[in-house]
Amino acid sequence: MRTATQTIVNRIEKPIYITIELTPQAYELELGEELTLIYDIEVDGNALQIDFVSENELVIWPNGEDPRVLIGDKPGADRNWKFKHR
Repeated sequence: MRTATQTIVNRIEKPIYITIELTPQAYELELGEELTLIYDIEVDGNALQIDFVSENELVIWPNGEDPRVLIGDKPGADRNWKFKHR
């Protein structure tokens, strides 16, 4: 397995909301904050799919297991809430 790292940065004036499926994890990012997603992936296929629900809400579908989330350089566990988009 390989490890994939994806970073999402909020560059708009209002918060953005990010849900990571198939885990019940959701995050709010304020202007300038970044979320880094780290996960193990299979060698073949897309690393992830991103669905834009609105201008400030997106759903991430990583093609891997056990995603770890950082907000800035700190673990994101204290910044998430349970939510399933689908």
